[in-house]
Amino acid sequence: MKSFTVIDFETATPKRNSACALGLVRFENLEIIAKDYFLIQPPNNEYNYFNIGIHGITPDETKNALQFDKIWPRIKHFFDDQLIVGHNVSFDISVLRNTLLFHEIDFPRIESFCTYQLTGLKLNLACKKHNIDLIHHHALSDAIASSKLYLLFLDSKIGFDESSRSKLITTKSTSRTTSGIDSKLLIQKKEVADCENIFFKKKIIISGVFMNYSRKELATLLWEKGAKINTSISSKTNYILAGENMGPSKKQKAEKLGIPIISESEFEEMIGG
Repeated sequence: MKSFTVIDFETATPKRNSACALGLVRFENLEIIAKDYFLIQPPNNEYNYFNIGIHGITPDETKNALQFDKIWPRIKHFFDDQLIVGHNVSFDISVLRNTLLFHEIDFPRIESFCTYQLTGLKLNLACKKHNIDLIHHHALSDAIASSKLYLLFLDSKIGFDESSRSKLITTKSTSRTTSGIDSKLLIQKKEVADCENIFFKKKIIISGVFMNYSRKELATLLWEKGAKINTSISSKTNYILAGENMGPSKKQKAEKLGIPIISESEFEEMIGG
């Protein structure tokens, strides 16, 4: 495909509606026609220290930035019925979806291509392998690097890594009204899971009451990461995400089976952004 949009989001917290930066590169007929970097004010301009440590963006930098609903009209035409390219693109699509949901804006009809599944490598390692300059976790630099990987693919200079056979090259997502729809229903099963995350393909139990999330929000975050949410503990359970007042019988059984119990703060560090 000769016309496509390459994106990279950074988030202020583990919540997928907390976009704080967007890098965007638009190609038409394999030529760059637009290249933009947006700082975005996340909800309540709230940040998590772990996410700041990843990308270096702070609340001071976005306190006067536009919220995403003011930016979207300027870039929407780069998304409607377009191919969206990104490295671990399911993360970026999820951030877009949940940010639009927060602002009660319809999600566009798109296709997607994942350069992580193309290379089987994290972005910094893929760039090192293919001699591509990168300032990692700067949204525009990441988007430009992803575009260069995709162009190498189109030019048949790189092919899919044989160790990444779960590849799903292009995926479709249809437009739907976000207002009044359960956020879990907005996650498309056709999207590629977040393959790099520690929770990918892990079986998780959620128990207790949490400070920063509802249990539904936690389940959605984990589902997007490729985890399977269970309700009963077994020897196949990988983690228990525990809040306050976790059921004592669950805790006792988890300890007996040697299943790791992680707190809300540990979860936030593990899930990243």
